[in-house]
Amino acid sequence: MAVKMEAKTTEIQSRIRTSQAGIVPDFASLGHLTESRERRKVAANRRSRAGPLQMAGNRDPSGEFASRSEQEENGMRSFAMAAIVLIASPALAQEASKPATYSTELTGAEGTLGQVELADTPGGVILHLSIPAGALKPGMHAVHFHEKGDCSDAPAFKASGGHYNPTGHQHGILTANGMHAGDMPNFMVVEGAKTEVELFNTQLRFSEDPAPLMDADGSALIIHEGTDDYQSQPSGDAGTRVACAVISKK
Repeated sequence: MAVKMEAKTTEIQSRIRTSQAGIVPDFASLGHLTESRERRKVAANRRSRAGPLQMAGNRDPSGEFASRSEQEENGMRSFAMAAIVLIASPALAQEASKPATYSTELTGAEGTLGQVELADTPGGVILHLSIPAGALKPGMHAVHFHEKGDCSDAPAFKASGGHYNPTGHQHGILTANGMHAGDMPNFMVVEGAKTEVELFNTQLRFSEDPAPLMDADGSALIIHEGTDDYQSQPSGDAGTRVACAVISKK
C-alpha cells in the first residue's frame, strides 16, 4: 500500500513539473523578443519623422526617391543656374547704363576736317576729336561749344553765335565769375601727326538742364586758330574760327 502511494505521489509530481514547464515562460527568450519589439518601434518612429522630408525634397519626376548621386547632380545644376543669373545680372546692368552717344563731322573751310564724338554721362559730356595729320596748323588751339547749331556760313562760322553760356557766367577758367558752360582747355596739334583729343566737360549734358547741348536751336563745336588765355572777355582772345561741327537732335 505504501509503495502504491509513493508511485502515485511521484506521478503527480511529474505531472505538476510537466504542467509547470508548459506555463512557466523562458525569461531569456522573452527578453530577446521585448528588445526586438522596442528596436522596431524606434526604427518606425525615425522613419515617420524622416518620411515627410524625403517626400518633400528627394523624389524624382516618376515619384521614386532619388539616389544620393542624383540629389548631388540636381544640386549642382541649381548652383550652375544661380551662377549664370549672377553673371548675367552685371552685364544687363552695364547695358542699361550705357551712355548716349553722338557722332558728326567737323567742317573746315574746304570741307570735312575730322570727326567729333560725344558721350553723355551722369557727370557730364565726354568730347573726342579725331583730326588727320595736316588738317590743322601745328600748335595750340582753343576749342569751345557755341550757342547755336549752325555751321552754314563757312569759313567764317559766325552763325554759331557766341560761347554757350546759359548760366550767365563770365568767360574763362581763370576768371573769378567764370566759366562759360562751353569753355574747355586748349589742345595741341603736332606737325605731321594725327590729332586725337579727349576732354570732359562737367557742366554739360545732352538734354538735361541747366546746360543742355541739344536744346531747341542746338549748339556747335568751334575750333579756333589761336589759343584761349582763359580770362579775356568775351571769348579768351582765341582768334579766327577755323572748324565747326553741329550738335543737335537728329
